Formats: sequence, C-alpha cells, structure tokens
Amino acid sequence: MRKSRIGITMQFVWVIILNFGYLGVDGALNHATPLLHSELRFLYALAASGIIYYILRTTKVRNDHINYSTITKIWGVLLIIAFLVLFFVKQHVMLNVYEIFKSYTIVADTLMALSIGFFEDF
Repeated sequence: MRKSRIGITMQFVWVIILNFGYLGVDGALNHATPLLHSELRFLYALAASGIIYYILRTTKVRNDHINYSTITKIWGVLLIIAFLVLFFVKQHVMLNVYEIFKSYTIVADTLMALSIGFFEDF
C-alpha cells in the first residue's frame, strides 16, 4: 500500500468535513431547480474526489489481486445471474428505464447519479 500524504486521524477528519460539506450543499440547494441542484452537487463530488485522490495518492484499495478458485468463480457467476433475473422480474426494471428516458429532467437525473457514484466510491 502506498503511503498517504496525511495520517489516519486527519484522513478521518477530512472525511467528516467532506461529508458535512456534501450534506450542506444538498441542503442549501433544496429549493433550487433540479438541474442547478444536480450540477452543483456533481461539481462538489468531483472536487471531493480530487481532494481524496490527492490525499491518498491512489484510487486503489489493494496492491495485489484476489485469486479465486474455479468453483468460487462458478458460484459467483451463478449467483450474479440469479440475482439479476430476480431483480428484473421483481422490480420491473424495463418500466423504470422507460420512465427515466421519457423524463424531462434526464440530464439532472444523470448528473445526480454520477455525483452519488463519485462521492460514494471515493
């Protein structure tokens, strides 16, 4: 693992600061238009991701790969297929996808999903 720029205590402090900042941006823009809200939230998530990347010096969690046995790979594929089938059958995924694409706020929805993904992954 590479050495980060600051200690673990300061990393924890930065995580708290960035999370409260994210909640603050979200709360302050509650009455804004959906597009403005999602754009500013996306920019904040990108900035927070850049700060975390600068502090950690990497996006990797591990340096070495996890080696799976053949039976573990087979079970993993079978479980993923089973969960996907159940998900598509029970959650009416195609109807939800259709509803999103006919939405008037598709750009705002996409930016909101990207900002959540950036902030969640970092």
